[in-house]
Amino acid sequence: MRLSNLTIGIIMAACAAAVRAEPTTIEFRYAPKAGEEMRHRLVMNSVGTLSFAPNVPGTRFTQSTTQETAGKCRQVDPDGSAIFDMKLTRIATRMNTPGMKVDYDSRTFDPEKTDNVAVRMFGRLYSGLVGSELTISFNPQGSPVKVSGMRQAIEKALGPLKKELANEPTGFLVAPFIDNLAAAFDDSMIGDQLKSFYRFVPTGEGPIPIGKTWDADWDMELPFLKTTCQAKGHYELLGVETVRGRECAKIGIKESFAMNTDPGRKAKTDTRPSPGLARLFEKMDMSLSASNGEGVAHWDYRKGVLVQLRQTQRIAITVKFNPKDILAMTAPAADTAPAAEQAPQTFTQNVTSSIQVDLLEGEADEPATRKASGASANP
Repeated sequence: MRLSNLTIGIIMAACAAAVRAEPTTIEFRYAPKAGEEMRHRLVMNSVGTLSFAPNVPGTRFTQSTTQETAGKCRQVDPDGSAIFDMKLTRIATRMNTPGMKVDYDSRTFDPEKTDNVAVRMFGRLYSGLVGSELTISFNPQGSPVKVSGMRQAIEKALGPLKKELANEPTGFLVAPFIDNLAAAFDDSMIGDQLKSFYRFVPTGEGPIPIGKTWDADWDMELPFLKTTCQAKGHYELLGVETVRGRECAKIGIKESFAMNTDPGRKAKTDTRPSPGLARLFEKMDMSLSASNGEGVAHWDYRKGVLVQLRQTQRIAITVKFNPKDILAMTAPAADTAPAAEQAPQTFTQNVTSSIQVDLLEGEADEPATRKASGASANP
């Protein structure tokens, strides 16, 4: 008996569908190999408004920052834990705020092409960090547990920078902000940032069914304010997809956080702002929260590697302060008589931010931000 072409076609289609069928469960593994290398690009984009008065339309600002890294596995221990050496290979940032435009790329930065002290100093700091190497320790489950080397890199970059600031007439205005920007590259801060890209991976052993959900609760430190944000995450294993030639777990992400009011959950790190800013922060009433932190991650579940992440979040910041406090910090000799006093002010900032992370295997090294001829600032 001969089968018709239609019957044969139906059988072949059914067989092909069976071959393509997604697994109903997957098992997350961590399988590093000594000598293995990988590169990642992280791009953070922010669009928001700044307002200094209630019911008044805010001023729009934009910012985009790119970091590129190259990592190499130094060793894998018998228990499956591993040590990676990671090098920061590029930093680029573009910022457009009222009165200032900044366009910086570490690959093209020339300090002689800008006469703006702030931009030149920030550029020198970033350029001093490029090429710095970190050591990252991962546990047998593939989560980062320790980062070291960033503090030494910061100290090395700040040495010549502070000498240059001392010779600038307006250097004293820039120095506090350089100090606090540098604090964002502390070992513990970098460690927290790195952990955020592994937190959505399920813990435990054994197969995980497609459709499974899990939750996480953790503290995000705000050392400048000597407190923390309490963060919550809800995650779901959506399925399996092939991205960049790798079979990946597709994970749905929903995260939010709000400033913690519990004194027992204050910041544990010793990172502190400069004395002047510390005094100012102590006199401010601040609230910070984030919502709609939704996104999707693609994770190589056989190797334990982040292949792609897309996530957006809305952040709201409200700060109440007395202008006299800022005047006392920036101009101690200014008139502080009652006639010069002002009513307390409220500053609000609403930001929509996005994070993109990409594994750069076999890709051309194209910039994620527009290629710049250097760093510049224009009013």
